[in-house]
Order: sequence, then C-alpha cells, then structure tokens
Amino acid sequence: MVKVTLPYGKSKGITITIPDDIAVEEITPKEIEYSDNPVMLLQDAVEKPIGNVKPLPELVKDKKSIAVVVDDHTRDFPRDAILIPFFDLLAEMGVDKKRVTIIVGTATHKAPTPEQLEQILGKKIAKDYTVVVHDASAGDLVDLGKTARGTPIRVNKAYHDADCRILLTDITFHYYAGFGGDRKSIMPAICGADCIDVNHGLLVDPNARTGSLDGNPVHLDMAEAAKKVGADFVINVVSEAGKGVVDIKAGELGVAFEQAVAIHKAHFNARIEQQADMAIVSSGGYPKDINLYQATKALTQTIDSVKPGGTVVLLAECSEGIGNDNFEAWIEDASKHVAKTKDPAEKLAKAFDFLEKRIKSEFVMGGHKAYFIAREAKRARVSLVSGLDAATISEKYFMEGASASSGKTLQKDVQSLIDKKIREGQPKTIHVIPHGCELLVSHINMIQAEKEIISNAKRKIRIGPPFITKYEKSRIVGARALQLALGAPPLIAPEYITPDKAEPIEIADIELQEKVLPIIIRRTLPSKEHEDYAVDMFPGDATAITKDIFLQ
Repeated sequence: MVKVTLPYGKSKGITITIPDDIAVEEITPKEIEYSDNPVMLLQDAVEKPIGNVKPLPELVKDKKSIAVVVDDHTRDFPRDAILIPFFDLLAEMGVDKKRVTIIVGTATHKAPTPEQLEQILGKKIAKDYTVVVHDASAGDLVDLGKTARGTPIRVNKAYHDADCRILLTDITFHYYAGFGGDRKSIMPAICGADCIDVNHGLLVDPNARTGSLDGNPVHLDMAEAAKKVGADFVINVVSEAGKGVVDIKAGELGVAFEQAVAIHKAHFNARIEQQADMAIVSSGGYPKDINLYQATKALTQTIDSVKPGGTVVLLAECSEGIGNDNFEAWIEDASKHVAKTKDPAEKLAKAFDFLEKRIKSEFVMGGHKAYFIAREAKRARVSLVSGLDAATISEKYFMEGASASSGKTLQKDVQSLIDKKIREGQPKTIHVIPHGCELLVSHINMIQAEKEIISNAKRKIRIGPPFITKYEKSRIVGARALQLALGAPPLIAPEYITPDKAEPIEIADIELQEKVLPIIIRRTLPSKEHEDYAVDMFPGDATAITKDIFLQ
C-alpha cells in the first residue's frame, strides 16, 4: 500500500493508503533550497533594493509617520521568519515604534479576532505598535479618482496620509489576478468594497487566469490603481508555507514583483504530461482551509491534474464555515433557479449558465466563487471532505459532501471516502497534491508545448516568422545536398543513414532537422537592416509544426 499524508485544518495531517496496483504520483513544488538565514536575506534585500528606490534605512530616516501594510489572517505569511524580524530591523534603523502604524490589509474579508491578530503579528508586536484593521466600508477612505478601466480608487486614510508607505507581503498564485503580492497589498487589500467589486468584475476576461500576468485585466487594473495610490517600498517574499523562505525581492513597486514572480513560477508551477483518473487534493491545512471561500482556490489551481470527467477529492476543514455572505447568496439563487431540474448533469449545466450570465451582468465580490465551483464541477466529479454539513454541500454546492470533524474518527472517515471513490471509479492513476493552494498544476499537451516553444522563439527572432520557412529550407537543404554529392562527409551519426535515407537530399534534410548544420540565416528588412540567426535558434521548419500553431 502507498501511504501519503495530507494537511487538514490544524491537525497533524491525515495519512491515507492507496492500493499498490494504482500508479500514484505526489505533486509537490520542485526541489527547493530554503534560506538557512532568512533574516540576513531580508536585511540584504532592504539594503540593496531593486528599481528606482533608496535603501530602506535611508528611506525611513527622519520620516514622521510610517505605514506598513501586512497580510491578514487568511494568508500564511512567514511571521516568525520575516515579519517579526522586519520590525526588529526597523527598530535597529532608529525608527521609533510610535511613528509606525501597521495596517492589516483585509480587503472585504472579516476583521481578524484578537487571537487571529496575534497569529498575524505575534503577541509583542500586536501590543507594542499601533495596529489598524482596514475597513472596506469606512467613511474616511481617500478618493483618488478612477483607473482607465473605470475602477474607483478609494484607499485607507492612515496609509494615504503616512510619510512613508511600505508593503510587506508574499507571492502566491491567484486564480484570476495571476499572482498575489505587491500591488495586491493596495488593491484590494486597503481599498473600498466598491473598488474591489469593479476590479474583480474583470475576472470574466479569458486572460484573467491563474499564473498569468500578460494581458490580464485584473492584474493590470490593480497595478494601475496601486501606482496611483503609491508605495515607497515593497517587500515580496517567496516562501513555502510551514517549510521556509526561498527568496525575497524588495524595492520598487512592480519592479521587484516581476523578479519575485519569476522565482515563484520556477518553483511552484507543476507541469504534468499526463492527467490522472483521480486526484486527492488538500488545500494545505489552516489557514488555507479556514473556510470554503479560501479553500476552493486549491480546486481551481489543481483541476488540470485530472482527466475531464475524472474524480477529485478535496480536503478542507472549513472551520469558519463558508466564509462569505455573497458566496452563499449566489449559491442559494443558483439552487432555486435549477430546483425543478431532476437530471444532475442538466442541473449543473443550467446552474453554470445562470452563474456565468450573472457574473457578467452584475458582478458582486464573493458571488464569483459560486461560478468558479460550478465551472470546476463541470470539469470533474468533486467530493469535498470538510467540517461543513455534508447534505448542504451535496444539495447546493455542486460537489458531493462528506463530513469529517477533527475528532478521533477523522482518519477513518477520510480513508472510507477514498476507498469508496476508488471502488466507484477504478482509477489506474492518482495524483496526490498536499498543498493545492500553493501549486499551479498545468497539463502540457503537445500543442500547448509547441506553442510555448514558439512563444520563446518569438522573443529571439525579431525579423520574420519564428520558424524556418519552406523557402529557407529549400535553399539550405539544396546547398547542403550539393556539398554531400560532391563528397563532403555527413554531419550526423552513421545510424541516422539507412538504406531508405541515404540520398544526399535526404541526409541534408536530417541534418537540418537535427540542427547540426553550421549555417547562418540572414534576414533583411526593406530598410537594409538585417539580423543573422543560427539554425539552432529555430524550433523547427515549416513542415514540422503547422503554421497556424506558430502564428497564434
């Protein structure tokens, strides 16, 4: 039997067993080297910033008021490794605690309880500093106009009025903003509810997706708003929850972010060639699974790990319930809309259509979660193991509900469900994902892989198409075949030359495919400007991959 342990709430984890005759693959972040001295990493980052900003010690010198925005209790920021040492560093820089206001960027989340505030800051910092919990409906938010997309910008007054404004955050995947971190510590973290609604309403754009910033309107709108509001210094931490800090990129808003994102993607974007029949996914334990609203990020980010029509078992305790009133309201409305429909597949399809139309016509923050759950439920059969009422989940939330408290029967309850799903689906392959909220799982099929190759080639080939054209191929192969016919030795290994591939023209074609020819292709513009490209810079020739794939 194969044994795997998955996080669940605040428990020590749930260990499940899977029969040996099933191929099991555990999908985790790529091999990561954690910093053995994150404090030194932090100090180096703030003293040698990226972009057009002063080192933090110079920046905070003589500032009368400093605002520091930190993540709220629904995030798993490395408090002991980074947050507490950061405020120690400020003290070492001569910053009086009385000059500092800590702003907890809650966006429209519920305000943290005293216990949760201690979870964010630690007991001493929560006691020693002025702490402001952002209120998205506060009457004194400062109006700074609108973005080009029409999003109002109304920001926290304490932040706006400070002489020096610092963002302390981490990089995560975000299912429609692309990534968390940096500009997100302003929009939505410390902006008004109406601002957030308009910005998040852009998620219906197909470019608003997990792990993507290019052309992503949600990200671009956030970045524009953040730039108008302003930040003097940003600290972007790349870490893995509960394990360690990978890197820190600090400095100018947006600039340091780009470097941090590149590092995060390199470690936490899991690309798979084969999808599994079944996936067992944990949101990652507390606080990732604090409520259903937060926990379902894991479902969205890992749905590509399973074949269409496959089975997903999601483990998320949801100790604080659903987590958003609008989320619940939209689920209720969708349930009423399909109440008379009996067929489960038809019911799901109608509910999804209802939610898709609604999200495009009247976006409300929180309601979008109902849309995302319905979308993923159309993709695969989902079972949710949680502390929520199983009957309610099964009836309304497009998933099969299975109740599992954190008591003595937790292990047994979860194993029973896994065994049941294996009996029902008879999977030959299972993907196990212990930290679904931290990973982005991407299935790379052949066409996607070829598109990525071409995309990379386009960055290198500035003149003409990013492939060897049929005309260039004809000239190269023809010239090389003449050389071979006149006695030039082949540049490929003897095993490539077979009785049916022995003619000079055929050998030349293979040499081009293998990119062993020391030939330069010169491309010239009408202006006489030209660039030279080695054969091995191109991913293929005009007959290798269809032209429509190249040019998409």
